Amino acid sequence: MADALATDYEINKLRSLRSLKLSVRHLRRTFAVDRTLDITTDRIKKYIRSRQGEGAANASVNRELSALKRMFKLAVESGRLRFSPHVPMLEENNARQGFVDHSVFLTMREHLPAYLKDPVTFLYLSGWRLGEVLLHDLRRTAVRNMVRAGIPDRIAMALSGHKTRSVFDRYNIVSEEDLALATERLQSHLHKQAGQRR
Repeated sequence: MADALATDYEINKLRSLRSLKLSVRHLRRTFAVDRTLDITTDRIKKYIRSRQGEGAANASVNRELSALKRMFKLAVESGRLRFSPHVPMLEENNARQGFVDHSVFLTMREHLPAYLKDPVTFLYLSGWRLGEVLLHDLRRTAVRNMVRAGIPDRIAMALSGHKTRSVFDRYNIVSEEDLALATERLQSHLHKQAGQRR
């Protein structure tokens, strides 16, 4: 099933293949010698408890469970299994908060070694990933800056490489300053409308 999942990732050109391999490595430690039919919901719950006992974060365990769930789905689709077990998912509290103000970014870049300045500037402006977990504040900041610069969401998503709207929305976190600016713009719009009716 793991091989079929890896093939599915390659066919669909999913960018998280490296993350998938890490998830599969954890799953294999528990399920490698089990028959597929023996991987029941109860066994999966024991796996979850074991991973939590190792200190794994819920988000990490959920990535592993998502991989397992996809394996079963592919096995059913291919006719190798008639049904798949329920794979429970864990609650996550992973809303990202970190952003880098432009002045802070400039100061930070000034103190970087010369060989890092260009790549970090590129990440700040484009929102592209460097690995799976490195410099996410810059990725979130790039998305927010593009939206605030008036770049249409669809184009900003294409530039930053986001595939889903939900991920994009999660990065575009609203600040108090955003709310105040939106209120000012609304008031200005309403005043213009009132003036046109006179």
